[in-house]
Amino acid sequence: MVFSSHLFLFYFLPLVLVLNYSLPFRWLSFALMCANFLFYGWANPAWLGLLVFSASVDYVCGRALVFFSGLPDRGTELPILPRGERRNGAQRAALTVSMVTNLGLLAFFKYFDFGAASVNALATSLGVSPPIVTALHVALPIGISFYTFQSMSYGIDVYHGAARPLRIRGGSPHDRTVRGRVLVRDGEDAGTARAFRSTEQVGNSVGEDILPIAEALLRKRAKEQTQ
Repeated sequence: MVFSSHLFLFYFLPLVLVLNYSLPFRWLSFALMCANFLFYGWANPAWLGLLVFSASVDYVCGRALVFFSGLPDRGTELPILPRGERRNGAQRAALTVSMVTNLGLLAFFKYFDFGAASVNALATSLGVSPPIVTALHVALPIGISFYTFQSMSYGIDVYHGAARPLRIRGGSPHDRTVRGRVLVRDGEDAGTARAFRSTEQVGNSVGEDILPIAEALLRKRAKEQTQ
């Protein structure tokens, strides 16, 4: 599903806007998370498992950063870690798990086949055969670099006390790819995170970006029908 398709402009987008303005805020994160995953997994549902796995790892690591800090976490929102304080070994391990997992996924999908081909070419030049490493010919998931670094920035911001970790029962560090920022940074209240529901912001986006594309699609279809 692409932004310029009829499916997105005339079905998916209107449905998401209706959900955005009709659902109570406590259910909105879950609904938009589902829309996020549906949008991403439309081209290849198998890639959705990769996104869910990456989001789950970062969510758990974010919760671990708070758990090992010793701060109370019984409120409606998890505490922001104090800035400037030295983190303990368990917290550093949690951040390391997040970064290694994300960078490992990115390196595998982007560079494994290239590395295998390089090793085999070197082996062939040295007279070694058959190929040492078998290329897997894995398809590169759409946007993997974007959401990998988005997800890493979540863990890094939580670790440094620049963002509040997520407690939400529905939502993921990747939700910002659909609905903008989900992190509440230090000094902001929860109402700030609801800015994406602003009628003015949505109206400006639809008027400046979506409507011109929709008009162009309708003109193209009308032209095709007259030919």
